[in-house]
Amino acid sequence: MGDRPEVELFFDVVCPYAWIAAERLMRMEAAGELVIRWRPMLLGGVLRAVGQADRPMDAMAPAKVAHIQADLDRQASALGLSIRYPPDHPRRTVNAMRALVAVDPARLPDLARVLWRAYWTEGAQIAHQDVLERLIAPFGLTWDDVEGARDGLFANTTEAVDRGVFGAPGMFAGGRLFWGSDRVIAVRHALGLPLPPLEPTGPLEVFHDFSSPYSYLGTVPLLGRPDVTLRPMLLGALFQTLGTPVVPIASFGEARRAWTLRDVEQQAEMRGLPFRFSPVFPLRSVLPLRVALQEPAATGPIYAATWADGLDTGHPDVLREVLDSAGLAGLDLVAGADDPAVKARLRENTERAVSVGVPGAPSYLHALGLFWGQDRLPLIAELEGLQA
Repeated sequence: MGDRPEVELFFDVVCPYAWIAAERLMRMEAAGELVIRWRPMLLGGVLRAVGQADRPMDAMAPAKVAHIQADLDRQASALGLSIRYPPDHPRRTVNAMRALVAVDPARLPDLARVLWRAYWTEGAQIAHQDVLERLIAPFGLTWDDVEGARDGLFANTTEAVDRGVFGAPGMFAGGRLFWGSDRVIAVRHALGLPLPPLEPTGPLEVFHDFSSPYSYLGTVPLLGRPDVTLRPMLLGALFQTLGTPVVPIASFGEARRAWTLRDVEQQAEMRGLPFRFSPVFPLRSVLPLRVALQEPAATGPIYAATWADGLDTGHPDVLREVLDSAGLAGLDLVAGADDPAVKARLRENTERAVSVGVPGAPSYLHALGLFWGQDRLPLIAELEGLQA
């Protein structure tokens, strides 16, 4: 093993994102960058322990579900994986996960791949004993081995919850918890490993709102590029149209909410951006959005004032001072926010966001499609590279 850092991977084969994360981590392990400590757990048990539904997408708006599924396809295609949702997902994986606890640790990665492929590519009913027995037999496992791993799986699942895991994949690296296949790049950063390109090179249409800290992280690095078109939009109005919570973090369970606050800080650190969570949250962003429509050069100063300095940029006096300090005409820009033409442009941007399927902020319209989240910028860059 040498001095390679360890990454703990809490996973369940019922989760396709855990497969994507595992594939990325295994490729890093093969390159000698890290060592994976595999931690099979029961995702359903974790979700019940933290008060989350077993099928979180059931509560999502149809447009958001469609986007998430398209995004999963893109993540899989970047790795050469084929993922198809079974019509009866989620299927029971408790015995499959017990098999992963029971198997020789040296062969666990291979069995995990077999089970993921069976579930997500071949559509196999791995909840059925005869199907699972056929899959695990080449690994020297019997049904008695599966039954004997009950306590081990329960212990892993309990430990995951105790350590703050609330979903899959849960990864621990450098003493930090990372959640989701899109956080493998953050794992690289936490371990001091070289990072891939964080931004794409192709033209982008950027839908953003100052009220979102992730918009700050995903918009500021793109400012000044001539091939980037900024589309300030009203995120709250978008959410109301889609039928999703206006303040999403308020709907999260305690563990996920705590992780999200840490995650924004970690993402800012990775991008080298100063950050403090605004004490004025949620921010009333209508005024700063209208100002940015009049003067795009105000975008950077407003984001910095809101998410680095913690100022209430929704207040006219505060916003005027921020604009003046940036060498902009604060008085005129704040007054201009009442112009009916400016108000109409903000409505038009929001309507365009709805029409193209934007599910949140920031979102990016690229030649390769619509992408949601600042963490999709590296994915767009990766997909650009694969097409080059």
